[in-house]
Amino acid sequence: MTLGERLQALRKSRGLSQEQLAEELGVSRQAVSKWELGESAPELEKVLVLSEFFGVTTDYLLKGGGEAPAPKSGWDRKAIGQVQYVVSAGLLAIGLLLAFATWYEQQTDSAIWHGMIIQVAGAVWYFAGRLVGKEPCPFWIKMLDWALGLFMPCSMASTYLFFRRLTPYPLDVGVPATAVFLLLYGAALFIAYRVLKKLS
Repeated sequence: MTLGERLQALRKSRGLSQEQLAEELGVSRQAVSKWELGESAPELEKVLVLSEFFGVTTDYLLKGGGEAPAPKSGWDRKAIGQVQYVVSAGLLAIGLLLAFATWYEQQTDSAIWHGMIIQVAGAVWYFAGRLVGKEPCPFWIKMLDWALGLFMPCSMASTYLFFRRLTPYPLDVGVPATAVFLLLYGAALFIAYRVLKKLS
């Protein structure tokens, strides 16, 4: 088995395309293709990066010495980061629903804080995903996180303005309060959208 064949087998065992591997290594897809076809060989620096990336020795890559490594499970830093983004959205949604349920049952300001704590945990989980994962968060998950995270503060601001109470959702007492909530929430989402678009 040649270096190119070993490289191709390792790449396929991880479920990567030539383009994805090239992106990981900071080279072109054509370079990876030439390595696999045996038309050229990677530089020493790239051989070291490849051995670390695939979890094999440089001897295995260059000479085929030793046993072929067992395929990895597929849970790399990118996948873990993506899962963390989804979990963060789930925590934000659970926090919002918990605040709705406890408010509906108890009608007290302190009933909201349990949901707020879970929403804060969701926000922390999002930033942990940014630190762990190499992939940027998909735009739709960012917008979902912002939509879930901004709902309660906008509702609390509008109901406090009109009723001097904190509620996780707009009260059914009058059009002005609901209109202010919709205006606040819509403006907050629009600003979040513009900022996220500008940053991505």
